[in-house]
Amino acid sequence: MPLIARGELLGVLDVQSDQASYFGDDAVGVITLLGAQMAAALSNARLYEVAERTSRHERALGSIERHIQSAADIDEILQTTVRELGKALRVPHTAIELKVDGAQQRGA
Repeated sequence: MPLIARGELLGVLDVQSDQASYFGDDAVGVITLLGAQMAAALSNARLYEVAERTSRHERALGSIERHIQSAADIDEILQTTVRELGKALRVPHTAIELKVDGAQQRGA
């Protein structure tokens, strides 16, 4: 029995018996209904995970933005950005590398 939700094959419900013609029409109907409910539940769980992840990312970006806006100068903006990105990404080391072309370095 395919587990299909929103047009996507999510898996297969495999129900077997060692007896021929074991499953009657009523059993097949119940299995079909169960498969549809399982597919809907799996699809809903996936959608919830995506929504939860998106919400976490948006909260992290909002927090980073608030911290950056409170910075007084470019050095503090860069330090805040590195620190907050490291926290959001849960990584031990974060860095920002700035490249300035030769014309800007000479004051042109």
